[in-house]
Amino acid sequence: MEKYCCDYICEIGVRTGRNFKKMIKHNPTVAVAIDLWRDDGVMARNDLAYSQEVLDGQYEDFKSEMKDKAFVQIYREYSFDAVQRFEDNYFDLVYIDADHTYAGAMLDIIDWYPKVRRGGFLLGDDYRGKMTKTGVRFGVVEAVNKFARDNNLSFFVFPRCKWGMIKV
Repeated sequence: MEKYCCDYICEIGVRTGRNFKKMIKHNPTVAVAIDLWRDDGVMARNDLAYSQEVLDGQYEDFKSEMKDKAFVQIYREYSFDAVQRFEDNYFDLVYIDADHTYAGAMLDIIDWYPKVRRGGFLLGDDYRGKMTKTGVRFGVVEAVNKFARDNNLSFFVFPRCKWGMIKV
């Protein structure tokens, strides 16, 4: 993060914050955490079928862990609503790990790509074919491939099913 001057970062799909905590070890200027932490009845947005009680606990625990970090902004809302809060070219890095269906992943990629500055990074998780125990079929591979192809972009696949592209 420091090497590539990632001072304005965002993670979409924070859940317990395990990944987010790693992302902010360098104390960036701004770190945005976005997650619904709600069971709205759409399995793709709660693909592990957590109860509302568990989701509320995850949110409260995460909020508590971040309370002393003034640079952290937490938004408990849909990513497609939260995106409107930020100007284009605002972030150095955006990491997507939310709705893993084709439609959800594609919407997040389309919505958040403009929010990354030129030369910045749009990254994500779960670049793999998978179906969860709850029956949610992942479509991240198809979404990333199509977005890159339609926009004449290159992307990279990293170990542990991560993907990324540099904004041109």
